[in-house]
Amino acid sequence: MILGWMALCVSTALLGGCVIGAPGGSPAMVQERQFKDGLDVTPPTPPTKLQLAQYKRVFPNGSIFRARSIPAFMLRSTDLSNDTYIEVYNNQGKFIGYLRDFRGPVCANDNCAYTPVHLLLIYKPSYEFVTLIPLKPLQQKGNPPLSEQEVKTYIESLQSSPSGLSRPQTSKRPIEAEGTLNPPETPVDSQSQLDLLGLRLVQLSRDTQQILRGAPIAWDQQRLSQILENVNLDNHSRAKSIARILPRIESSDIAHQAYRILTHSYLNALQADGIEADLELERRLLNPHSQKLALIVGVIHGCYLFASEGIRAPFVKTCIAQVENELPSNILVGERALLRGTFLFNQGMIAEAVSPLELAAQDISIRREPILHLRLTSALTKLSRNRQACAHAQELYYQHPLLEGAKELLRSCKNQNQEKLINELQQKKRTSLLSTVRSSNKIVPTLQLENENSQKVKVELNKANKISVVFFFEKNSLRGYKEIAKLNAFAQMYRSDKALKDAVQIIGIQMANKRKIKDSREFINEYNTNFPILIDPNRASNFASFTRTFSVPSGMPTIAVTNAQGHVRFLLPQSDYNDTALELMWIVQELV
Repeated sequence: MILGWMALCVSTALLGGCVIGAPGGSPAMVQERQFKDGLDVTPPTPPTKLQLAQYKRVFPNGSIFRARSIPAFMLRSTDLSNDTYIEVYNNQGKFIGYLRDFRGPVCANDNCAYTPVHLLLIYKPSYEFVTLIPLKPLQQKGNPPLSEQEVKTYIESLQSSPSGLSRPQTSKRPIEAEGTLNPPETPVDSQSQLDLLGLRLVQLSRDTQQILRGAPIAWDQQRLSQILENVNLDNHSRAKSIARILPRIESSDIAHQAYRILTHSYLNALQADGIEADLELERRLLNPHSQKLALIVGVIHGCYLFASEGIRAPFVKTCIAQVENELPSNILVGERALLRGTFLFNQGMIAEAVSPLELAAQDISIRREPILHLRLTSALTKLSRNRQACAHAQELYYQHPLLEGAKELLRSCKNQNQEKLINELQQKKRTSLLSTVRSSNKIVPTLQLENENSQKVKVELNKANKISVVFFFEKNSLRGYKEIAKLNAFAQMYRSDKALKDAVQIIGIQMANKRKIKDSREFINEYNTNFPILIDPNRASNFASFTRTFSVPSGMPTIAVTNAQGHVRFLLPQSDYNDTALELMWIVQELV
């Protein structure tokens, strides 16, 4: 035991030094809270008084030792009982480090030459390994315990080379598939067994670092997933369940995801299910987390959704006032103006809405937020500011010709013939689109796909002798559904053209993985398309090859057009409101 504490003293200066003897003070143990509401999250086993005394020796400045659970899937099969680690805080509540109290075998088989180990592994808040402390001698069966110098050598090697020990090794043992060390098949000498111990210590050090980084995120994801997978929850119940876990979520990414789902669930409960306003839920939307500023963009966007739908005006008004009060005036200027301007516009306060809408439009492009520019143009029109309205209306129609209301706003151009203006804007768009032609002579790689009957299909566009419109999309993409409707319209257009009907083909490629292929085939059979849809069974492997070959942005859906020789000549820009059918007609007419 003394050996372990002496080894610790070599390397714990950054943790406030080492105290030999009885610990002073009375450290507190904080047990991780068990989540209710049917969530299957097991609380960690609390440390004993003896363990707390040991931990206090390691962290003499520690006052709170918070036990945290480790998800079972993060543990090796031999280590399942070691399902807890400790976060350490000083008496000011400052987080000062981690420790893991580990008991387990050195190797997986019952004939292991080493006795099981009992260690404390110590880490900085940055997850950097500090030291390990043997609470039980490290010992080969039938031999004396390792010397203090041998233990010190292991510790120094782990500190200097976290991915592996630097000491010479006479034998190396591979790691089993499930992560435990392979047992030796034949008797080995003492040095080989020391190597086996070294591998185990490296394994523990690396595993623990991964656990410290990943366990909170894993628990957060599990709690959220359990709510989302509960098919018995309606929108309101789902929103309330997420609201209960949101303040305790530690991962920033998952907190943002949870907040978005909470907002949409509550909004759907109000609109589709017709519930009464839930004031408690709205208070959580306004104050989602102790680190609320980390979620402030999500809060503003959530309130914008309500403002955009024109519902729960008192809630939106409170949100605007709170955001204005909590943020400096130069932070998130465009987003705040968008929220305020949208709220005023939908409340019928048109004159008051124009200024914040104009401010938002300066910061947020028409490509990114066309509805903002639609509202601004509409407000300018209602206020008879026709010259400004006309300029905005032309740009809006040019960028988003299928946006509802965009065409009608061209009437603000009082001194121009509307039909002639629309034709001019379309010609301008056509010229701009055709100027993006690609000149590379790289051929699209052979696409290995499947049809709805599970038959292998090899697509070689360079041998088709046709202009090919290739559509990559995902099954659950709303934008992908919209593009399918536009491609159906394009198919009808080119097939009615004598010069094009035998010169063009459309190929839809739906991304899938092996577990979801059945769903993909059902989608193909049910969705009414007038062009073939094939399946990429390996989750976008063909698309990945395509993007690498042609330096294409990886977002989906993507529409590419090749010439008859299989060279990519055009990529269509993505937008919900593009007139895809008309743009494709311009392109294929050019290529023919």
